[in-house]
Amino acid sequence: MRLSEIRILIVDDEELIRQYLFQLLIGKGFSQVALAEHGERAMEMIGSKRPHLIISDWIMPGINGLELLRQVRALPECQDIPFLMVTSQASGPMVKEAIEAGANDYVVKPFRTDILIKKVGRLLQQADPQLRL
Repeated sequence: MRLSEIRILIVDDEELIRQYLFQLLIGKGFSQVALAEHGERAMEMIGSKRPHLIISDWIMPGINGLELLRQVRALPECQDIPFLMVTSQASGPMVKEAIEAGANDYVVKPFRTDILIKKVGRLLQQADPQLRL
């Protein structure tokens, strides 16, 4: 699979964060990056076109990132989608809760872009070992 074929879904209620992540990923060669402003919209989008990776904020109104993660993991066809949780909370219990719910990794805001890109690459390569970033 090529970078241009990888579908990434960014879920965050903050417009600036969504646009920042979008520009970052587009700049790295990903061309199919979708944006959702909340968990409800993300679930609609996942239902219509399954992403290869989900990057989601934790703290959002309505369906928060943890609930979104649980809903995604409850769908048999989506249980293997890599899920990167983004949070401003670095507490051990929250990170543990996310991992136990099925998050593949997490990044704490504010994050370094090189760390985020490394995590994205690692998660995508775990899902598809043939992928070369």
